[in-house]
Order: sequence, then structure tokens, then C-alpha cells
Amino acid sequence: MNVDLKSGPGAADSAPPPTAEEHQRLRAMESQLKEYQRLQDAALEMKEKERLRALAEKGQIEEALDQQRKSWEQKHAEAVSRYTLLEQQVFGERKAAAITEACQGRAFVGETAEQRSAAAAMVRRLLQDEFETVREASGALTVRERASGRPASEALRERLESPQFAIFFAPTSRGGAGGDASRPYVAPRGAQPGSLEAIVNQWKDRQNQYQSFGLHPLA
Repeated sequence: MNVDLKSGPGAADSAPPPTAEEHQRLRAMESQLKEYQRLQDAALEMKEKERLRALAEKGQIEEALDQQRKSWEQKHAEAVSRYTLLEQQVFGERKAAAITEACQGRAFVGETAEQRSAAAAMVRRLLQDEFETVREASGALTVRERASGRPASEALRERLESPQFAIFFAPTSRGGAGGDASRPYVAPRGAQPGSLEAIVNQWKDRQNQYQSFGLHPLA
């Protein structure tokens, strides 16, 4: 599938920042996650007490204890499953929020809103596997770069300003790309800037950059 993302004069869209409502929802989910963690050790056996007591009174102590153990194991497994699913959701949303915030204010390439939105979505997808959410010893959640362990705020800024991601950002008035206008495009192989040769070389370089991301070059 060909990717056709073109930058037009003045075309600039930035990824919307997480809303206050989204932050509030995330905090509520984290509170719920902590509550599940706190209650995970509880046996949740109130429904069984009367029945087990009746078995014990009949002298069936061993059977009562066995049923109590099975009941606890089932409820414990259910609690662990709920906790794990909720934790994965919270971790994923925290990472997505960090990536979205890093993209905020950056101008993506594209002549239409749909093209700019597609460029922003592709950047977020490319960054997903490079970062992870971890729980610190204090219990706090932190998003970091998977390979180096650096904080996401620092690593994301560096990745987004790297040459590999330049193809996704619209050139600025100073000739730079995306959020770093201090690095104007330099015509390769000694071609005169603005010449037909320089334009062709720039187009070829962009095709190579697309292929480095596993994308098909433009026809």
C-alpha cells in the first residue's frame, strides 16, 4: 500500500493534547487499580460462610476445608484476572498519553486534514514498541524508553527530532522539519539548492526514508 503524505504551504496540524476529562478518567482507573491490588489478598468468602459452617457442624470438617480452599482459589484467580486486564489498560493509556503529549504542537505533513492525521497516527504507531510503562518501587507509574530506560519526555523529543522522523513533519519557513527548524534541508551530492537535480535527489532521499520504516516508496 503506497503512502502519499504531501506537505502544502501553511499546512499544519498537531496531535490534540489529552483533555482534562481523559486525565481524570486515567486517574480514576489508577485508583481502581490500586483498590483491586489492595483487595486481591482478601478471600471474598462471605457467601460461603453459612454453608461451610453447616458442613463443619455435621462433622464434615475435611470436606468444608476442601471446598473453602477451592472457593478461595477460584475467587483469587478471578480477582487476579480482573486486576491484570485493568493494569494493562492503565499502562497502555499512560504510554499513549505520553506519546500524544510529545507530538503536541508539531506540524505534520499533508495537504488535507486527513493526510496530516494519518501522518500523526503513523508516528504514534512507530513509537509504540519503543516505549513502555513501568511501576516504580514507590508504586508510581512511569513511561520510559524500552531500550535505554530514559524518561519518555527526553527520549520522545530526541526521536521526533531525528532525521528518521523528518519525513512526517511539514517544513517550516526556515526550511527545517517539524519541531526543529534549525536543521534546513541540505542538497546532497553537491547539487545546487533549488535546481532540478537537487529536487530529484531530495525526492529519492525521502523514498529511502520511507523504506527504512518498512513503507513502500511513492510511485
